[in-house]
Amino acid sequence: MVSPSMRPRWFAILISCLCLPFGFVQGAAPHEVQSVDAQNTPQWVEDGWILYPGLNNGTEGLRTPLPVVVFIADDGRDVDQYEWVGRGLAESGIVAILIDWSETSSAKRMASDLIGMVNRTESILAQEANITLAKNVLLAGHGVGAGLACSISDSSLFESDESSDRRIGAIFGLGTMPPPEGLSWSATSGPTLGFEIHLIGTMDEETDATSLTSSRLTTLPTGYHLAEVLGANHVQYLDDPSFLDRLGDGDPTMGLEAQHEHAMSRLVPFAELVSGSAETSGWLGATARPDVLSEPMDPSAYTSERIIGARLTSSGIRLPYEVVLNHDDFIDADIDLAHIGDTLVNEVLISRCVAGNDDCSQHLSTRYDSNQVSLEITGPADILPPGPNKLTLLVLVDGVPHTFYFNFDRSDTPTLPIENITLEIEQRGSATLSAMEVAEDPDGQDMTLTGFEWLNGPFNLVEATIVDGVLFLNHTGDDTSVGEHSLRLSVRTDGLTPTIVTSDVLVKVTEKDAPVQCTSPEVWNLIEDALPISIDLSTICADPEGTPLVIESSSFGELVLVDVVGSELFIASAPNAFGSEILSLNLSDGTTPSVSLDIPIHIEAMPDAPSSPSSITLDLVEDEVGILDLDTVVNHPDGASWTVEVISGDAGAVVEVTDHIIHVRTDQDHDKDVMGWVLNLVSDNGTTTVDLVLKVTPVNDPPLASGIRAEETVLGPQVIVTVMDVDGPYPMHLVVVDGAVQHSFTFTCMPVIAGMPSSCDTYLVGGLDADMFSATVVDDLGAASQAFTFSVVKDVTENNTASSQEEAVPSFGVIATAFTLILATGYCTLSSGSSIRSRNDDYDLITDH
Repeated sequence: MVSPSMRPRWFAILISCLCLPFGFVQGAAPHEVQSVDAQNTPQWVEDGWILYPGLNNGTEGLRTPLPVVVFIADDGRDVDQYEWVGRGLAESGIVAILIDWSETSSAKRMASDLIGMVNRTESILAQEANITLAKNVLLAGHGVGAGLACSISDSSLFESDESSDRRIGAIFGLGTMPPPEGLSWSATSGPTLGFEIHLIGTMDEETDATSLTSSRLTTLPTGYHLAEVLGANHVQYLDDPSFLDRLGDGDPTMGLEAQHEHAMSRLVPFAELVSGSAETSGWLGATARPDVLSEPMDPSAYTSERIIGARLTSSGIRLPYEVVLNHDDFIDADIDLAHIGDTLVNEVLISRCVAGNDDCSQHLSTRYDSNQVSLEITGPADILPPGPNKLTLLVLVDGVPHTFYFNFDRSDTPTLPIENITLEIEQRGSATLSAMEVAEDPDGQDMTLTGFEWLNGPFNLVEATIVDGVLFLNHTGDDTSVGEHSLRLSVRTDGLTPTIVTSDVLVKVTEKDAPVQCTSPEVWNLIEDALPISIDLSTICADPEGTPLVIESSSFGELVLVDVVGSELFIASAPNAFGSEILSLNLSDGTTPSVSLDIPIHIEAMPDAPSSPSSITLDLVEDEVGILDLDTVVNHPDGASWTVEVISGDAGAVVEVTDHIIHVRTDQDHDKDVMGWVLNLVSDNGTTTVDLVLKVTPVNDPPLASGIRAEETVLGPQVIVTVMDVDGPYPMHLVVVDGAVQHSFTFTCMPVIAGMPSSCDTYLVGGLDADMFSATVVDDLGAASQAFTFSVVKDVTENNTASSQEEAVPSFGVIATAFTLILATGYCTLSSGSSIRSRNDDYDLITDH
């Protein structure tokens, strides 16, 4: 920041790019940009910042116009001490204009200047980011700045014929102090929307809450909310108060960050409310309480506050008739909203309705009359008790809190008896009756039973008494007598006009239905894995009236199996289960409450053999070892040890056992399933026999090549190989590598029998001309033999003279034949042969032209 004497007289623009749901992005640190409109800055404004959300998608998805807050710094404070306010607002999608000041002017002039600043800011932001601002401005401040805001917020300062329709809608003050000398903060008509919020810290030793109340709030014709912030002081509303700043102020018990967060939790929703963009249903409950209500409507809103005082705005009330109502009438009241001017009302919400001690919001409805500029509220009159009543309504009119009071006189409606009442009492039983059960009062007034009289003489089966306004009836006869008698009751209504009515009740004594009776059962003994036992419940439980029993529900553990047939139980142990268990039953005769019965069960353990599936299948791969851990499929119910015996089956596999681990390998090249093997699982308590099935997955074995020869013939070079393939996927192929190119030739083999040697030959055609060839024999499924090499030599006797033939014989005396077969190294070497021309269907070959 530059020194105050060097700072320009207009706003430096601070672009705060934030991460918001509608596409705001993270940006650079705050910076200032010199405004070209400095000459239009009001004389009394020293410096300022504009903070607004940075957008990466324009204003798409953004609710415009944006709320706007003008925040005035405390006396002698620089604007950068309130950066936390601007950033917090911008993070919430609100445009903030922060200003400090060094002098003052008239209230009307400064109010006009502020509106002009907001209008010019809107022009700047429209060019920067296509942003428009709300018409109602929230004017906020700290200390003397908040007092200055009060001085210039009065709606009387704005003339109706002014060009701009933008107004100061409401006030938000932090540690609000009196304005500078020469300015008054007494209100004439208050801010346009008629509401102010002021927060003062309990440790604030600079702010005088009494002066704020007497000089400002009590003069407001509109509404306000004044609260103490528990543990906060005055200077912690600065960004970073210094030691000198803290001198003269109280020591806070609330941290700096917590004090900032609390202030933003009140400022952000209030700014949204003033702009008209807020969800208004919750705001009234969080801020405003008329004096007649003792509890806040949203207790969570007051965790850091203590309410000093609150008052909502009020309006004139027009009632269409004399306000004397019967219980079946309708409340109908017109409320004059002329104080809102020509503003069109879009939403009216009753947030709270209190009639006496009762909440009545759900019974009322509203209708706005734009012609009469009035709000009509209607509802049933029976929400009011008889007599004089005060009805209090807390209402949001386009988000602005209002409170309305009505006085009604409700007539007293007569109490009426309830007819044709019959009361049954069982033998040895009792019953009670209250006044609400024998009479009804449309007004909902308190009623009390005051007396009774047996008609046609006393009733010797029932004794009646009244205690605390409640009638108690007790059967006094024997267990066999039944009968009925009429009883007349007197009911007094303690309402606006006390009255007494009588109501007749027919009292009947009925036969007692006794509940099911059970004896404590002994332990039921079972034997592990034995046949079920059956027990007739009638031997344990019975209904005194002889009604058949019904088992309503049952529960038991995993050790037993239970089946119910009528009143008979069939119980057996679960497989291999032993020990103790409880069977719980709920029994009833169908008319009386059910009774619970717990039956103890003991299961005697019996020796068990190892438990296993009857057949175990092991998947194998040809010529590979398969392993089976029997502990994964076998267990011993009694926990005893056991061993494994292997009984051989069909040929083709070798099975070995180590403890409970089985290792299985097929015979060499055996590729068929092996059946007939058996495992005996042996223990001291018995032996379990298990079939072992070996499922073998065949593997295609490569062919074996031997006896390799290469001869020159009139058809071209002939390669002859003896091939042995245990799987026999014929035909066989000779794959020859000539340089870097592979050529494939199909063998002709005899005999074609899997597992037997076969003599195979083929002719090399296609122009192969290397001195030495590398080759493999490949079966029809692609398995290849070991590689070998060979060479092809032209027949030296063809078209040669006798002398040339002699020259072809090596000097060391070995006769040169058509080929030389080298077997010691596993390959055959031949001299170069003739040209080759061929094509194979299974391989792409190169043709020699």
